[in-house]
Amino acid sequence: MTREEGIPFLGREQEMAVLKDLYILAENGTGSIALIIGEAGAGKTRLINVLSDWAASKGAAILNATCYEGATTVPFGPWVEAIRNYVTSVTPETIHRQLTDVAGEVMELIPELGVLLLKRRR
Repeated sequence: MTREEGIPFLGREQEMAVLKDLYILAENGTGSIALIIGEAGAGKTRLINVLSDWAASKGAAILNATCYEGATTVPFGPWVEAIRNYVTSVTPETIHRQLTDVAGEVMELIPELGVLLLKRRR
């Protein structure tokens, strides 16, 4: 069920097919990054919402952040925001299971991750 229930998703079928193919490749171990760009009102957010809903229905964890042209941001700001949003929305057990092997590197960007990992051990 999409966030825009009842509103048809039209005109982005080709882009959605490409993004779904990239998701399937990622499931099989071949990661990539897709950049979705366009003018205001072109449907970028709707495309991302429909894709996110589809991927979540497949069991994917959805991480999101924003990055605006011309806005000042810290290095890796959108990545930090995406990871921070995710780790604060799941259980400490999930964080530990998913990030144990890379927790040190992630904690360099998100120091509060250490506190969340400690909660699991209590």
